[in-house]
Amino acid sequence: MWQSTGRGAIKFRRWPAHWAVFNPVTGNTHLLEESAGVVLEALDQSMHPVTAEALYELLYEQDADTDPTEFQALLDTLESFSRLALIESPAV
Repeated sequence: MWQSTGRGAIKFRRWPAHWAVFNPVTGNTHLLEESAGVVLEALDQSMHPVTAEALYELLYEQDADTDPTEFQALLDTLESFSRLALIESPAV
């Protein structure tokens, strides 16, 4: 399960191929590729923590096992966001 550390507070600025995001929790600004920005925005707008599978289905409108390579890319993006403290896995 994943959720944004900013929980609706992350600020997004979009350009054609990139997004700048500011996380007020950490005070850091990051430059993301468009696909990563879409993932982070979906997590930031979510009211509840979501699984990687549910996020994949929301973003791609297909089951996570449809394209294993694409799903792995999403998992890699989530791990990168976690290392940057943009998202977290809530305590269960």
